[in-house]
Amino acid sequence: MARNKCVKIIEDMEEKLVDLKSETYHILIYSEKAVLSCKSALLEMQDIVLRNGFIDEQEEIEFFKNIKPKVYGKLLYYAKIFSIETKRPNSRNKVQRKFLILEQDKIAAFQNDNLEFYQYYRCNTPIWMTVFCWAKP
Repeated sequence: MARNKCVKIIEDMEEKLVDLKSETYHILIYSEKAVLSCKSALLEMQDIVLRNGFIDEQEEIEFFKNIKPKVYGKLLYYAKIFSIETKRPNSRNKVQRKFLILEQDKIAAFQNDNLEFYQYYRCNTPIWMTVFCWAKP
């Protein structure tokens, strides 16, 4: 797998997101275009991985632990923004504020429900091989 190619894809995607933000003023349009940009980057990386594979387990772990999450995390972020903004009530500030606080509470609950994974992800133990490798020994 060409790590440098994937890093280049991420850099290009991030540059495109900055450009989109500067030329797009409406959050719905921006988040929708950002989702498409992230999906495109993921598909490019998938193509590289499928064509080239991984040199060894370490490269595979590096890809699934550090490289892919950079793009996938942004995809989830922008998809959530798009979802929230499309459901956001078109009414008084008080109603919008209440809606946004409820959405914020849902996100906090999700993080609390998945706290074990966040802790697991942040630790650097050999257990990663069981999670981030396709081919198991």
